[in-house]
Amino acid sequence: MSPLRSLLFSAPLIALSTILFGLVSIAAAWLDRTGNAAHRVAGIWAKTLLAVSFIRVRGQGIEKLDPRGSYVFVANHASYMDIPALLSVLPQQFRFFAKSGLYRIPFLGWHLRWAGHLPVDRSNARNSLKSMSAGAHALE
Repeated sequence: MSPLRSLLFSAPLIALSTILFGLVSIAAAWLDRTGNAAHRVAGIWAKTLLAVSFIRVRGQGIEKLDPRGSYVFVANHASYMDIPALLSVLPQQFRFFAKSGLYRIPFLGWHLRWAGHLPVDRSNARNSLKSMSAGAHALE
């Protein structure tokens, strides 16, 4: 996509959809503290973001995942679209590990907490390990 087309078309739609779906997701996370409703909203947001950005995502091997199984999905953050890509193709409910600093941002931090995502203190190895242990317990 050309930079001009991205600036004039995709960027405003990405911002608008993020704000709108973010508000819906915050309400869903507040009403449903399991985080499941917020996750469904996030999947719709992700598909919308990818569509307005003219990005197609294809998952391979997803049919091999057991719907009742527990998995750890890892993104390498090669782009800003990693998370929307994962949300758009993975059928499992999952939660993110997010930098602990994000939890101090109004609205975003509330959403992360209410939806069941887990904070990670990356400045301290011991605290990071505690976060990973909390994630392992959440899988159980």
